[in-house]
Amino acid sequence: MQSLIEKHRTRMEKESYSSSSCSSSGEKKKTLIEVLLFLQEKEAQYYTDEIIRGLMLAFLEAGSDTTSATMEWAII
Repeated sequence: MQSLIEKHRTRMEKESYSSSSCSSSGEKKKTLIEVLLFLQEKEAQYYTDEIIRGLMLAFLEAGSDTTSATMEWAII
């Protein structure tokens, strides 16, 4: 997970993202990790790499749990 965060951080530094949020005017949409890294720049004490990793794992687990519950329900 940390390597994924580092890849996004490096890409953001290369592309020098602006502080504006995504709009429909053709700007590239940001991923969840990119948004969290942007927030980390503003409030580093609340958005540490450890917190970002935890959120990523929580979303991953929540998605897989939902999928397995749906498949279990469909089989029954």
